[in-house]
Amino acid sequence: IEGHSELAGRLQEHLERAGYAVLRAATGWDALRQSSSDRASLVVADLDAGLEDGSNFREKLLLDPNLRDTPFLFITAEGVSEWEIRGLRAGIDDYLVKPFDPVALVARVQAILERQRLYNAMLRVDPLTRLLNRQTLDELITVELQRLKRYDRIASLALLDLDDFASVNAQQGQAMGDLLLTCLAGIIADIRTVDTAGRFHGATFLLYLPETHLEGARTVIERIHERFRDVADVMTGLEVTFGAGLVESPRCGTEPATLFKRLEEALRSAKAGGRGRIVAWGQEG
Repeated sequence: IEGHSELAGRLQEHLERAGYAVLRAATGWDALRQSSSDRASLVVADLDAGLEDGSNFREKLLLDPNLRDTPFLFITAEGVSEWEIRGLRAGIDDYLVKPFDPVALVARVQAILERQRLYNAMLRVDPLTRLLNRQTLDELITVELQRLKRYDRIASLALLDLDDFASVNAQQGQAMGDLLLTCLAGIIADIRTVDTAGRFHGATFLLYLPETHLEGARTVIERIHERFRDVADVMTGLEVTFGAGLVESPRCGTEPATLFKRLEEALRSAKAGGRGRIVAWGQEG
């Protein structure tokens, strides 16, 4: 958002050379109209951009749930500290004071977008295990299950839960319990990189295995279980195991709610039968 066409042209040229697609707006009002149809990854705005100054534009976007997380870089006039304060209070990510080298602008844009990328990545993962978190799992698996129905494909889901994990924590301490969780997460991530896996809650992990029948899913989970038992024995001297429930789609259902319900039923059956058991839904007996 820049009302001075000559400066706007120079900034656009440098940003496009750096590989960015640029949409120009002379005023905040123009930018508001464009933002309704074209979602920007970042906004570079002059704090005095015509009828709607940059800080007001930022404040308006904060009211829109779809746009409020858009990063902002503001351009200010030299010596106008009041505008800098307004921008910072409006939640901007960075600012530049005129005059400035356009190369510096490109560097600031790159830094802001990299911070945003890392922030978005952090929101998707569980901080302890570095696997996907529950919300991200739900979103991705819902999309994948829709794709299964559309293209008539198959997939399996597995729900793993450590056996007697509270006892392990009590005997070995929470730090050791956390280390076991991270080790299991590492083994899960290493076995098949094409799968989607995450921490469901507590000591429970969820795996989505595309193009995999129940028999194949059982084999994968058995490999994970064998490696985890070996690692846990070395680390704790204890026999640490997990139970697992399995479902296959579309054999066991196609809707996420149905599949998750049956997956949890299979896990409960596995846990009821003793330690280290793997049970597929419908085969509990």
